Amino acid sequence: MIRVLFVIALLALTELPAPEPAQLGLATARVFAPPTVLFQIRDVGAATPASSATTVSFDNAILILGQALRISVKADGDIVMPGGGLIPSTTLAWTASNATNGIGMHGSLNKLTYTPVFQGNANATAGGVNLSWTLSAPGGSVTAGTGAATLRWKFEAITP
Repeated sequence: MIRVLFVIALLALTELPAPEPAQLGLATARVFAPPTVLFQIRDVGAATPASSATTVSFDNAILILGQALRISVKADGDIVMPGGGLIPSTTLAWTASNATNGIGMHGSLNKLTYTPVFQGNANATAGGVNLSWTLSAPGGSVTAGTGAATLRWKFEAITP
């Protein structure tokens, strides 16, 4: 069974006792994920690594007993280049490393479906993974410069 994870953004103060989110069938966690990945493309005929690796992580997770957190990503659109040029999001791939409390997964970005990057261990309250991004050679129709890929993340509690 998959349940979409509700991310706590703000806690309201109240004097009434409230049940734990897990008792209501909800899962909560504090999450950290980059909104964009930047590339400084110097040679349009060569693959380009991202300006830096990124970390996607979570902590303070409250999950239903036996559940795990899965983190997935998709592109919000194609990669935008200076002058309005676009590179297909499918030319962007990542390598996962240094996963904590789960396993990282290598993959490629696209704008149609979410692709998993990390699956946590059951009952883990924190975890994450480092992602090293690489852009395939975009070819001659694009000018060199800084490209930006806008990312959309999905955090979900799953029963492995």
